[in-house]
Amino acid sequence: MDYKSDKLIKNVVYKDIDIAYPCYITNYEIREIQDFNKIYTVVFFQKIYNNVRKLKIKIKSISASGDILQDAIYLIEDINTKSSTFYEQLAIDQSATKLEISIIESILINGNVISNKESNIINEKPVVINDKKHLKIAKTIKPNLVNYAKDFGDFWYCACGALNHKDNLNCISCNINKQTVLNKINNDALEKAYEENLQASYLATVKHFNCANSLNEYKKVFSEFKKFGDYKDCQDYLKKCNEKIEGYQKKLNRKNCIIAISLVLGVFIIILFSIVSSIIKDNKYKEIINCYKSGDLNSAYEIIETMNDFKMDKIINEGITEIKVQDNVTKIKDNTFAGMSTLENIEIPSSVTNIGKGTLYGCTSLKSVTLPFVGESNNASKGYNEVLGYIFGYSVTSFKNRVEGTVEQYYEGDDYYCYYIPKSLETVNLLSAKAIGDHAFYDCEFIASITIPNGVTNIGDHAFYNCDVLKSIDIPSSVISIEDSAFSCCASLKTVNFANDSKLSSIGEYVFSWCESLEIINLGVNNQLHSIGDKAFIWCESLTSIEIPNSVTSIYWGAFRYCSSLESIVIPNSVTSIGSDAFSDCRSLNTVYYGGTASDWGNITIDSNNQNLTNATIYYYSESQPTTAGNYWRYVNGVPTIWE
Repeated sequence: MDYKSDKLIKNVVYKDIDIAYPCYITNYEIREIQDFNKIYTVVFFQKIYNNVRKLKIKIKSISASGDILQDAIYLIEDINTKSSTFYEQLAIDQSATKLEISIIESILINGNVISNKESNIINEKPVVINDKKHLKIAKTIKPNLVNYAKDFGDFWYCACGALNHKDNLNCISCNINKQTVLNKINNDALEKAYEENLQASYLATVKHFNCANSLNEYKKVFSEFKKFGDYKDCQDYLKKCNEKIEGYQKKLNRKNCIIAISLVLGVFIIILFSIVSSIIKDNKYKEIINCYKSGDLNSAYEIIETMNDFKMDKIINEGITEIKVQDNVTKIKDNTFAGMSTLENIEIPSSVTNIGKGTLYGCTSLKSVTLPFVGESNNASKGYNEVLGYIFGYSVTSFKNRVEGTVEQYYEGDDYYCYYIPKSLETVNLLSAKAIGDHAFYDCEFIASITIPNGVTNIGDHAFYNCDVLKSIDIPSSVISIEDSAFSCCASLKTVNFANDSKLSSIGEYVFSWCESLEIINLGVNNQLHSIGDKAFIWCESLTSIEIPNSVTSIYWGAFRYCSSLESIVIPNSVTSIGSDAFSDCRSLNTVYYGGTASDWGNITIDSNNQNLTNATIYYYSESQPTTAGNYWRYVNGVPTIWE
């Protein structure tokens, strides 16, 4: 049971130590168990010998009026022999306010009994070491030695405060040797030890002085000498230290002065350099801005290469709206015009052979661009770099994570290329392109005008697919092939003009399919076109007439299917075959101007589901006034005209 949790009523300390050899009582406490309102005593013992095994003690309980309430003898057994102190909790009379406790017998481990009549009284307490210098010496021997050791003959006090029997060669509390503590922890011994330590410390300080060679070391020595006061010639050494310190301080002050001047000068140089650098940088930015405005990109690049921290911000903030790149520029670097949100028009000349990725990224106000080609270069062949969007920058993502507001012009496997083409862009002029690659203008539903230069030989698959506001297109004579669906779903496309002497040999499948506004298509004359592909003009619902060039030999399956407004068509006598459904659902077709005779017409292979063609009125070509009855036509000012 832990007695400390119970209420303390009284604590009595024994001033005169009653030694019942080899154990004595130090104090007793009276405590109350609060939950039961019962009191008991806790008696504390100090052993002088550790061989005490049992104790017989006598306790008198005395009331507040002085009456003896109880006179009892207790036997304390199984005392811990390894500890020099112990306590015992004992029952007492509940009315007791005072106790008289004495030891009757001490029973040792060997069975010997020592009675109380051999007791001695020691009235002296351990003497505390109050001299700080003595205490410091004592603690170097052992940290708990805080009293002067003293020998009483039969007993001796250890410096730790424990009372020992004369036969104890080591203290029962701290185990220090008896002779060691008696010889060293007394006034004379401590004073002598102090003097010896002082002398040794003083000599060490003198040695430190003689070896010192810096300001900090002399300051340390000075502090050490101050501790000795007037000891020996300490004051002389203090004076010498001061002289050394003053000498070093003067040198240090001169050095610090030089350093301070150097620092001030350095700061001034840095500030001056910063100002000059800022002026130079500002001038460079002004030069770059002027280069941008004049289109002198070569000079702009040269200046930018001399700058470590070039940023586009100042160029962007200039608010440039138009740039015409000079003819001596051959390459435009990545992101050259990136972020120029005020730019509305830019012209890049034919001298440029390569345009970097994202060159026009963030040009959100751009309305018109003139380019030498589409994509990175005339030799671009990687698909993603052959489209218009390449120069506007792109993100590569998956189908599910496509970027809103971008134009998806290219994909490869699961990778979708989302290009940042501005919706403000209306006009694209090409100067020296050799080809217009697959998907080049795919889904550019905001571009109203595109110029294809002479020199382009191929228009790729889906090149202009879904250019929703494109109204007209001119195909130059240099074009040799137009791939499938090239102009498919151009909902606003009204006019298509092929140049005369065109090298185009065939029109691929679905090339003009679903061009629902297409009204006029001029295939030109003296060209090399020999076939019109499957469903080439399917669902061109606004087409009212068309003239097939006299070089065409085949019109393939569904070529004009669902051209519901088609009223007339000129078919040359070079045509030898017309595929099935070529004119299926051409409900308005009523006139066919054939370039040969009735006999020639009969030799054409016309496949199934072409009733709208065969049921129309067939007119045969006659340069002069016919002399025989029948349906004939001729050209008047280039317009098919029926002979009356």
